[in-house]
Amino acid sequence: ANCLGVFRLTGSVEYARMADEIVGYLNARLFDAETGAFFGCEDFLVREGSSDGEWLSIVDRCVYTDANAVAAAAYLQASALLGRIECRMRALNLLDWLWNRCRSAAHGMYHYYYNGGGAGRSGMLLDQALVGTAMLEAYGASGDPKYLEWARADAEFILGRLKNPAAGFYDCAGREHGVLVFPLMDLDQNGTTATFFLRMAEASGDPKYHQAASWALRAARADAAAYGLDASRLGRALGELLNSSQPRRKSSGN
Repeated sequence: ANCLGVFRLTGSVEYARMADEIVGYLNARLFDAETGAFFGCEDFLVREGSSDGEWLSIVDRCVYTDANAVAAAAYLQASALLGRIECRMRALNLLDWLWNRCRSAAHGMYHYYYNGGGAGRSGMLLDQALVGTAMLEAYGASGDPKYLEWARADAEFILGRLKNPAAGFYDCAGREHGVLVFPLMDLDQNGTTATFFLRMAEASGDPKYHQAASWALRAARADAAAYGLDASRLGRALGELLNSSQPRRKSSGN
């Protein structure tokens, strides 16, 4: 996605080539033809007992919702900018699969899916925001209203289950065991969420999502510079907010 963004801004074919190579790697090494999703990662270890330093590839076969949402959005951009039609179909199939296998109405998007083990870790802010953003990309690319409605469902889950009454949104719903039982305020995740709400406001015409974006940005109560790179997504969302006008609710036609 970063390579595609630079290609769009500069027109330099070097970045288009880089993006094309990354798509090729994902398709060849991490794509799971059975589910239509992407595995978590590929790691490399030196094979034990090897005298010539032979490398052994190990693939994490867990499907992570947030990473797959980012991949789907990037594939839709690759389809538009690189003319790779197959990327569009792969992205739409992936989003359909995520919605049907990694979500429940009561608990929102789940964080991961493992074949044979099902989905786990529900109600995390970043999963909802990134899947919602990818759904809006799909809506723009396909015109299919189901993607807008799915994005709206993610937005409503965040508003209903993750809103901090003081400011911003919690990183999880606090339902899981371990550290995830304690909801926290994460500046980086609130930046991502603010961007999602701004795009949701533009796509739906509903001003409440514009207000939700402002609420997410309130997560930074002090000097954001103290957070370093963790403030980058919040800064990006703030720039988008300042450059946008609050949308009007779409007319019913009456």
